[in-house]
Amino acid sequence: MIIEKPKFYSNHRGRVKSLDCYENNLDLNKYNKDEENLLDIGFGNGESIKYFCQKTEKNIFAIDSYSIGIKKIKDYIDKNKIPNVHIFKGDAVEILEFFPDRFFNKINIFFPDPWPKKKHHKRRIINEYFLNLLKEKTKEKNIIHISTDHINYGLYIKTQIEKNFKIELKFSPNRGARPITKFEEKALSKKRIILDLIFNL
Repeated sequence: MIIEKPKFYSNHRGRVKSLDCYENNLDLNKYNKDEENLLDIGFGNGESIKYFCQKTEKNIFAIDSYSIGIKKIKDYIDKNKIPNVHIFKGDAVEILEFFPDRFFNKINIFFPDPWPKKKHHKRRIINEYFLNLLKEKTKEKNIIHISTDHINYGLYIKTQIEKNFKIELKFSPNRGARPITKFEEKALSKKRIILDLIFNL
């Protein structure tokens, strides 16, 4: 079944016509078969990227549209001469479409914008089209890790995944391989519950 791409994401998202990467001549196809590839969507100030740089030698691909955060992590990468991190700026959905199929071993989506107002729900990144795009872009043995501090959004994400892939999910009893960021510390200080979904597609 062909899933149509939503006609509307939100006005704040910049449309991209090419892969907007901070490197020239990056050949994605060379990573496709034998490499271990991790994707971090919405890395904010780059705390998760710094964490994974210290924990793994896998190729790390990271997408965000937050210019200040991108500059911070780009400066960190340049200063420390880190060769295995590749930064992309723009809309995660459209950038992800440029990657070859069966490319990623793991995809992290930490604290995506919940867009809590009902009229804004169509702006949420998690929807039928995006979930099926994740499935296309991940290898057979994959891990998807989504976290949120918004209970209603967490339940929404869980429902979307279960409905689209006919699977039963439970929220993870542990945080998995995820750093504690300033964003999470702020959420915890407000007594918010952190929900993690760790699953395979």
